[in-house]
Formats: sequence, structure tokens, C-alpha cells
Amino acid sequence: VALGLLQKAVELDDKLIAANRTIGYIYWQSGDAEKMKKGREIHLKALEKAKEIGNKKEIGEGLRMVGYYHGDDKEYNKAYELYGQAEKIAKEINNKKLLGMIYNAFGNTKWQEGKLDEALDYFNRFLEIGKSLDEKWSMSAAMNNISLIHQRRDEYSKAIDILNQALTISVELGSYRGQALNLQNIARSYQNTGNIPKAIENYKLALELRKKLGEKNRVIGITNTLGWAQYWIGAFDDGYKTFELNLNQRSENSDGAIWDLFGMGSIRFLQGNFVETNKIMNRVFEERQKHEIVWGELEMTTIQYLTFKELGKDFDLQIIRDLIKQKEEKSEDFSEHLFFRMYKLLEDEKYLVKSFEKIQEALKKVDEDFKEVYLSYPVEKLIIAEYNKVIKKTD
Repeated sequence: VALGLLQKAVELDDKLIAANRTIGYIYWQSGDAEKMKKGREIHLKALEKAKEIGNKKEIGEGLRMVGYYHGDDKEYNKAYELYGQAEKIAKEINNKKLLGMIYNAFGNTKWQEGKLDEALDYFNRFLEIGKSLDEKWSMSAAMNNISLIHQRRDEYSKAIDILNQALTISVELGSYRGQALNLQNIARSYQNTGNIPKAIENYKLALELRKKLGEKNRVIGITNTLGWAQYWIGAFDDGYKTFELNLNQRSENSDGAIWDLFGMGSIRFLQGNFVETNKIMNRVFEERQKHEIVWGELEMTTIQYLTFKELGKDFDLQIIRDLIKQKEEKSEDFSEHLFFRMYKLLEDEKYLVKSFEKIQEALKKVDEDFKEVYLSYPVEKLIIAEYNKVIKKTD
């Protein structure tokens, strides 16, 4: 009788650990810092409990999840150590599904670390295990992650192809989260090839799914991305409404409001409404100061100073020169938009040349039959016209 009761208690503990692990995973997936912190606490407790009762499967699951948190903290060696322990357990108990998930964890962390060849190897191992078990979720997840390698390598056609395969499986499984993830990555691939209308189409589909899942933080993130995509192609009214909607759905003291405000200010600037731009950019710099935001100072200051220039206000160009130097020292990327604004402020033609070269560089990734559309985007069009007028005339 005592043995029976103890066995029942262990079964209940097993189920409780698995349930807690699932709850922790949901918190981790939320993208919210506080919830992710709570998820970490739950996973650590679940791992301790699994060790206490000797449940090897749950020990392996726990080591895998705790390893992810170390990866998020850039403690890569600690993450790999825990994954290695989990891999040994999965092989010992002959649990191929768990082994595949561990290889996926290895791959994700290698990808974070920028070790793409190693990441691809692990993702392919994960995919092969998924196929051998006919485990659809694993196959879809592996395909999605393999697409990330293709994206990093600018192999966007390959990324889109494998993502569409993953999406078909996600639809078959009825997984909204899987579909949303696939659609977002498809959108990013299209955007990187200059096909922003197609990217917008996929962002909108992903957004609706995130809304159905109730993932507020991810909804806010995609909405901001959608606003910038609309800005890039010159859908200014739509973009402004998107940023404004997003601003209103953020929490009152959100440090992310600056990105919606900056989008709104950038649109009003290109529309030539400098009085409104000035008002919005004042709010942008208030947010910068309030939340001690470091990134984007040159990007935002160039818009503000060009607005001052249009309104006849004073500004100090040395600040721009100092910010350019800081950005160069950090080896940060300069977009064609930023180079063009620097040219307009400093009247230095080398920045006009750089902005034109950025367009030519981006054009290499654009499909041949879409290049004309890409070159018709508002800022690209402005840069090319200015380059032809100033540089070609000089030549």
C-alpha cells in the first residue's frame, strides 16, 4: 500500500513538473522581461524537483530550458555545458524527441553567437530527427530556424522557400504561434530583398495571429515594424496611423514609445510638415532623456536639425560631427537614409556618394523584375535624383 501511494505521488510530481515547465515556457515566450524572469524561476524549480525525484526526462528538459536563459544572458559556455548534460541524458534514455529539442537549443545559441555553420549543423540534426519520428512541430521549427541561417547569409530565396514549407506544416497543426513566426520571417526576407509590399502583406497576417494569441508585446513589436515598412515605400498616411495606433496601445510609461514617435516624426518630415515634425521630435528627445536611451541619437538628431534648418532655427553642426565619429568608432551601420540626411546637413558630397552606394549595394539583393519598384521608393528616388544632379554633373 505504501509503495502504491509513493508511486502515485511520483506520478503526480511528474505531471506537476511537466505542467510547471510548460507554464515557464509560456512566460519565456511572452517576450516580456518580467514574465521571462518569472519563467526562469519556474524552470529552475522544476529542474530541482526533477532531480529530487530522479525523473531523467524532466531533468533533460530542465537543463535544456535553463541553458536557454544562459544563452539569452550571453553566457554561452554555461549554456553549452547544460545542453551537453541534457544531450547525454536524452541518449541514455533513448528519447529522440528530447534529443532533437536539445540540438535545436544548441543551434539557437550558436546562431545567437554568430557561429552559423555550427548552428546549421544542429538545426539539420533537429530536422532529421523530426522527419524520422514524423514529428511535425519539430520539422516546422527546424525549417524556420534553418531559414534564419539563410537570412544571415543573404540567401533570401532559400529562406522564403523553406519558410513556406514550415508554414504549411504550422497551418496543418493549427499552430497560430508557429504560423505567426513563419510569416514574420517570410516578411523579413521579402523586406531584405526590397519587396516591401509583400513584406507588409505577411506582417499583417502575422499581426492578426499574434492578436488572437493575446501576445501584446509581440503585437506592439510587429506593429512598429509594419509602420516602418509603410514608411519605406511611401505609404505615409498608413504608416502614421500605424505608429499612432501603436503609441496608444503601449503602457503609459513604456520606453518603446520613442520608436513610434520617431516614425511619426520621420513621416511628417518627408511630407514637408516641419512644424508638426518639430513638435513630435521634441517629444522624441523628451523620451530619450526620460528613459536614458542611448541608441539612435545621430538618426534622431539629423531629423531634428534638418527640421530646425527648414524653420530657420539655430543648431550646432559640431554635435552632428561628434555623433558621426562616435557611430564610426562603434562600427555601427549607416543607412542610405542617414547618409542622405548627413549630406543635407553638412553639405558634404561624400555622404551623398555613400548613400547612393548603399542603394547600389541593396539593389544586388533585389530580384531583377522588382528593381524598378525598389528604385521608386521615396527616399531612394530622392537620393538618386540628387546624385544625378550633383555628382554626375560634376563628373
